[in-house]
Amino acid sequence: MQQPNSAETTALLEVFRICLINSIMDKQQIIARADKQIEQEAEPPYYIIELALSGSKNINDTISILHNLVGEDKPQMSGRAVLGYLYQHYTANNLSLRQVANTIYWLGVHCEFSEEERYFMHSIDSEYDLAADGYGYGSIEEAKKQIIRFTALYEAFKLENAHQWPEIDKAIPESAQAFYQKFKYQ
Repeated sequence: MQQPNSAETTALLEVFRICLINSIMDKQQIIARADKQIEQEAEPPYYIIELALSGSKNINDTISILHNLVGEDKPQMSGRAVLGYLYQHYTANNLSLRQVANTIYWLGVHCEFSEEERYFMHSIDSEYDLAADGYGYGSIEEAKKQIIRFTALYEAFKLENAHQWPEIDKAIPESAQAFYQKFKYQ
């Protein structure tokens, strides 16, 4: 299987894989992106053709294709890009608060983040679960505010600007540290 030729492409494919696993993106969206790239390029890479032809495969097969393309070394910026995707799609009312909270939890377990980022990911998950289950700790509204504040750090990551992700990613540790210092005791 031909591998992607850039770190940005590998990171984007990993974002697709994560989004499919967490049911926050439809497989048809990925196929449409692959189809568009095939139309625009005289000789598209084989992996793009394989993704475009995955429509008849079940979602697990498509996730497996993406996993094989990305390989074992998962780009750190992919998890951060998913947080940007969550922000954009939650604030546009395309995702539920539960979907966002569950995906943040999944990311915290399966992706590489700084200590400060993990702190907020785990506190958001706990706060949301306690509020949703009615245990009197916090409220859904407070959890919503925390999620929006946290994911807004990643707003610059967009599927359309994957070529800029390495530069955007460089600024995240400093932003996450400042966010941690500002909100860690709230």
